[in-house]
This record gives sequence, structure tokens and C-alpha cells, in this order.
Amino acid sequence: MQTVEKNKIQIIMKLLLSTTIILLTTTNIWGQGSLGLSPQNEKKPSYNRLAIGLRGAHLYDLKFKPNKALDNGFVGEDMQGLKGEGTSFDMAIGFDIAYFFSPLFSLDLGYDMGKMTGSGEREYYKSDVSYLTLGANLDLKRALRTKPYRFVPYARLAVGRGTYDAERFFKEDNGSFTKASGACLQTAIGLGFRYHINDHIHLNLMSEFVANYTDEWDGFNYSSGNDHIVRTSFGVRYTFGKNKHVDRALAWQDRRVDQMTSTSNTETLDKALKALSDSLRIMNDKLVMVNNELRDKLAYDNADNDQDGVLNRNDVCPDKYGYARLSGCPDTTSTAITSQSGANALGRVSLNQVKKMFLIELNTISFPSGKATLDEDALDILNRNAVVLKNNPQMELTILGYTDSEGADELNNKLSKLRASAVRNYLIKRGVPAAQLVIKPMGKANPRDLRTNRRAKAQNRRVEFEVNIKS
Repeated sequence: MQTVEKNKIQIIMKLLLSTTIILLTTTNIWGQGSLGLSPQNEKKPSYNRLAIGLRGAHLYDLKFKPNKALDNGFVGEDMQGLKGEGTSFDMAIGFDIAYFFSPLFSLDLGYDMGKMTGSGEREYYKSDVSYLTLGANLDLKRALRTKPYRFVPYARLAVGRGTYDAERFFKEDNGSFTKASGACLQTAIGLGFRYHINDHIHLNLMSEFVANYTDEWDGFNYSSGNDHIVRTSFGVRYTFGKNKHVDRALAWQDRRVDQMTSTSNTETLDKALKALSDSLRIMNDKLVMVNNELRDKLAYDNADNDQDGVLNRNDVCPDKYGYARLSGCPDTTSTAITSQSGANALGRVSLNQVKKMFLIELNTISFPSGKATLDEDALDILNRNAVVLKNNPQMELTILGYTDSEGADELNNKLSKLRASAVRNYLIKRGVPAAQLVIKPMGKANPRDLRTNRRAKAQNRRVEFEVNIKS
């Protein structure tokens, strides 16, 4: 039985070595680039591909199957590592040789030797072990990357030959009761990652689930199946060559990017980067200039150069004092009304026009039901007319507050006073002297609309104004 097993291992190892030789000898006829898809007449990028390394490994015997009752009355028990008495933190040391065929694929051949222990309920074992392993690794790189890789994860399949020289002991008296030694086929699947310190040195960490095709790995053959272990290794490798490591190259478009970033094309790349930088700087300067122009225009539009209460953006005559009803332009068809100081602040306008202006603009201010807050339209009207009042102290404004017909008289009188006061306080805030402003709460008296529908009530929630020009 052992002879058949050895012959099987020898055939598999010969096949593996033959495959490796074929891959190595056919590398030169793959085209250029990472996947052999480039034309033969293009220059082939040069890479570092061959590496050797040293590593240490932790070996853990996995309890893979439950206990099995045998025909002879004994129980076939799968041993387990790190299980107290008779076990230890098992280690192996070894070396490997790796060859990277492309940015995605590599093979490695490694040899390790160390010690393993495992324990059951009544027994434990100790064994000297060694491994000769051939592994195939596929990098798990993503597409469309633009920078060289430093951290490279990969998946792994491996096959190899394992040797064991094991001895079983009873826990009760540490007495030895059986020994087993031999060689077996091993298969493994695992994951790992490489970390490239530079183009010559990288660290390698991987963990593998290993199946040993023998039941004697732990020192006794119960005929209960194969033994299984977990092998976790950490090592350092040195890569030969003076170029970039192919494992750091891009997986999908490495030939184009590598040629662009090669030493022979550094000057061209620098020129291209400088031209790009200059273009970005010019674009940024233009954006700053446009932003400044927009900021200046916005500031001008929101100013009131002639202080007539009409913002420049709405003022047809931004540099001449005028009136909102005339789009900010003065009325030159009427006689002038001057203040007591003699200053012609209003321009040429008659008394009737002044009163009409206030009635048209100010008497459109209304309020929400039950509230005394001024909306944006009301604030805009008051802003324009505050300038007229402020520049003409001979004008006195009486503010009459009103409510709709809902609610008690006492509450409506209070609310109408609040509405008139809100207008007066805002005009004072805009610079109008308090002596020019008088409030008069009217409650629900003098409704504009006698109907009781919603629209009629909204028209009655208002303030009205009376203008008096002192002589």
C-alpha cells in the first residue's frame, strides 16, 4: 500500500516539475505586457520576476472529523493541536523560490521542516514533519488602477509531498504505544498577501487549509480518513533584477503605463505634466477673475446708490433720486416740496402725489391670520419708503392696524396694535425718527370687504397709513 502511495506521489511531482519547465521555457514567446496580448514588434517592458525567501510557519492539527467507533472496540479519534497536555505551539522553518510570470500569476516551490503535536481525550502525539510544496498563486487585483501596487492579495492552490515521523503516547503515564512514519500526497487551498517594501524586498503572509492523504499523520492509522491541518506562514523574499517587480505592475494596462513611466520617457512625461499644470493654472486664474466680476456685480445690484429705496438692480435711474412707482427715477413734472431745512430731498412732487404714493405702496401690507409678522414683500415696501421719511422730517405717518372679524374685540384690538407696532418698530430700525411715527389700533373696524370668505378676511388683516406734512 505504501509503495502504491509513493509511486502516485512521484508521478504527481514529475508532472508538476514538467509543467514548471514548460512555463519557464515558453515565457519568452508570450508577447509583451501582462497578459501576452501585445504585438511582438513593440518594446517589452523589463521586470524583476525571480525571488527567493525564508519563512517561518505555524502548524495546527485540525480536528476535522468526529470520533469513530472501530470494529475492534476502540474509538478512532482525530487529534487536535493546542489542546493542553502534550501539545505546543508548533513551528516549522523553510525557504521558497518564486517566479512571477505576469502581474497576475506566479508559481513557488518551497521546502519546510518542523514539529507537530496533537491531543485527544486519552492520547497525544509528537511528530517530525517536512513539506515539499508547489503552489500556484493568482493575484486579486482590481482593474483601472493608476499607481504601482504595494499591497497585493492573492488566492492560492498547492500540491506537494509531506513526510511524517510520529509517535503516540498515553496521557495517563506518558507511555509510548505506537509509531508511524512515511510520506503522503498533500493538497492545499489558501489566501495570502504580499507587501512590497521596494522592488527587491517584499513580505509574504499566507494561510492554507491542507489535506494529508493518510490517516497515519498523527501516529496511528484508524482508517478513519485523511488528516487535515492549517499551515500559516510569514516570510521575507528578495527579488533579483534592477527593474520594477512585475507583481507591482498593473494587472490590466501595465504595458502602456509602464512604458510611459519608464526611465527613458521620464523627460516626455515631465513635459506633459508641466503642460497640464500650466493649463490648470490658467483655468484657475480665469475662474478667479470671473468670480471677482460676479461678486462685484452682485454687490452693485444689491446696493442703492441714490438712496431712494430702490435697489440698483431694479432702478432705471440708479444715480438719480426717484420713486418706486417710477422705477427709481425722479418725477420732474411737479413742484418741489422741501424740508424745513430747505433741502430738496423728495425731488419735484406734489402733496397729492406724496399721499398717493404712500397709499399705493404702503397700504398693500397684510398679515397672516392671528399674527403680527412682516413678510418679505412688506419689508421691501417699508425699505423703500423709509428713505423718504428719513430724508423728510416734516412728514408725519400715522399707522392704523386692523384685524378681520374673527375673535373677541379685546383680542382684536391687541392684535391690531401689535401689527401697527411691528411696522413702526421696523421703520425706526431703518433710521426713521420715532417722532414721525404714530400708531393707532383699529381692531376689526372699517373692513375693506364685508364678506366672510377667506379672501375677504385676508384683505382685512392689514395696516393702513395717513400722511401729514407739518408746515
